[in-house]
Amino acid sequence: MNWDDLQPFLALLRAGSLSGAARALGCEHATIARRIDRLEADLGQRLFDRLPRGWRPTPEAQALAPQAEAVEAAFFALRRQAAGGEAGPVRISAPPLFAAEVLVPRLGPLIAAHPGVQIALEADPGRADLGRGEIDLALRIGPVEGASLRLRKLCPLDYRPYGLPGAEGVILTDPARTEPQRWITEWAGARAVVLNTADSSVMRAAVHAGLGIALLPAFYAGDLPPVGDDRLTRTLYLTLHEDKARAPRVRRIADALAALITDWARAQDARTISGPIT
Repeated sequence: MNWDDLQPFLALLRAGSLSGAARALGCEHATIARRIDRLEADLGQRLFDRLPRGWRPTPEAQALAPQAEAVEAAFFALRRQAAGGEAGPVRISAPPLFAAEVLVPRLGPLIAAHPGVQIALEADPGRADLGRGEIDLALRIGPVEGASLRLRKLCPLDYRPYGLPGAEGVILTDPARTEPQRWITEWAGARAVVLNTADSSVMRAAVHAGLGIALLPAFYAGDLPPVGDDRLTRTLYLTLHEDKARAPRVRRIADALAALITDWARAQDARTISGPIT
């Protein structure tokens, strides 16, 4: 038995379907089926009943699940701690807009000050998992919940309605999925919706074109004028797993990244709320 077979077993238990397990692991559903077959052969037990409507775990599979999860936790803890040398990669996850507009333009001095470290930037928070060791550090807007995670408050981020003079209608994304979407939907009230788009660059371009009013992060709005004084304030956090907090190069990059962002925040409006990693 090997980890390549145990991981699909747990993914299938959690997802409840071959397609869901395949999405979770980024592979084909046929790969999941093949590895489950191999695991069953190694153990000499049937773990899933192949039914017309999907694969159903057997009592044997349910009995093995706690031990399999313990092996998984130990494997990921080992991988996290293996990142502890002074030189090597540090993988950072950040919201795409913040990464492009704020982080990347200021990374030069950080990279120059740590010549043995290779920064890998993942600008897609939905694909990065701190607990599994897929990334070392995460910048998140709003706190991240999870066992053994350490959080550090960095700074507030303001979102405001922006629009050219005379603009009346609003530009929305799909309603009520996120805090900003709920906020602007409530703020808009009876205003007409002139455009729906989930792309922030399209939204900003639409405001520049005078099509309507959109809620944008202040760091992304540029010279667009805000509409009124209302704002949504969210908090930017730096998050890492407690195992990574003990790794020297990850800790050094975490401290440098926090300093970079809080310096930027002070330059913006002196409202930084930085604190130590807890």
